[in-house]
Amino acid sequence: MNKLSLEEIVFDQYGRLIPVDGETVFNLESERYYQLSPNNTPLERQVSNMCCTELGTDSVDVSATCDFLDDLAHQIQGSGLAGLLEGPKFPFVLGPVCAGDLGTVATDQVFVKLKDRFESTFPDLHFRVSMQGSIELPQSIKAVTGTGYEKLTKLLEQGHFVVGWIFPDSLKEYAVSSQGKARDRLVSNVKPDSRFEVGLGGLLDIGSALIGTPDMLINASTYPPVLCASGVAHEDDRYVFNYKSYGNHLEFWGMPKTLVAGVEQVSEQWNGVVSIFSVLKLKSQG
Repeated sequence: MNKLSLEEIVFDQYGRLIPVDGETVFNLESERYYQLSPNNTPLERQVSNMCCTELGTDSVDVSATCDFLDDLAHQIQGSGLAGLLEGPKFPFVLGPVCAGDLGTVATDQVFVKLKDRFESTFPDLHFRVSMQGSIELPQSIKAVTGTGYEKLTKLLEQGHFVVGWIFPDSLKEYAVSSQGKARDRLVSNVKPDSRFEVGLGGLLDIGSALIGTPDMLINASTYPPVLCASGVAHEDDRYVFNYKSYGNHLEFWGMPKTLVAGVEQVSEQWNGVVSIFSVLKLKSQG
């Protein structure tokens, strides 16, 4: 397979954006060794799982939110990014209480609820946060400019409920730096009248999606991918973040982005995550 021109947006049959010149990937055509299990959880159950005090979404109308998510998927279908829908997608819901310092919100709210949801669903397994080196999350994490994540955090800071879909196979095997380039290509092909934002997944949206679908990274037949949270970065830019399975356990890792000085790491197991989101319009808001 030859790489496409920079103007082309083409997805494979699994919803992966096909790379172009200048984007670093492990395989030009994915071997698909690392796979997610089929998503068999009903949307209403996923949304109900996420409607909790910790995320500030306990007052959200589940049925109305499901309708909104279905409508958002319909918008994506007609937006120029319909190929994303060939791959798996998972919903997320975040309330305005998730505004503020990203590392603190993740530590005190998202990870708390994710641990509770995952371990109550799978009592013999654990959710754990693993930071390599001496890094910490509170007061140390920022949205990466140009990834769309700064738009998500701004909407939360403005007091909005933010609802969307993550597409965890969309940037399969992309290096972290190339995930941003690929996101730019997606944005450039969105129709002007589209009513949503396109970003790279980060701490909050991927975490919320895992609360909604706690078995997302459990696959009995093969190994699941590692989901990069590339919409955010640590103040020490030597590190990257991801959600991953460890056996069948679920863990969040902060780890060095390079194994060899000056050489960016790229892995068959690493997936960039596209996040498409919009402001949830509640019935009470008219």
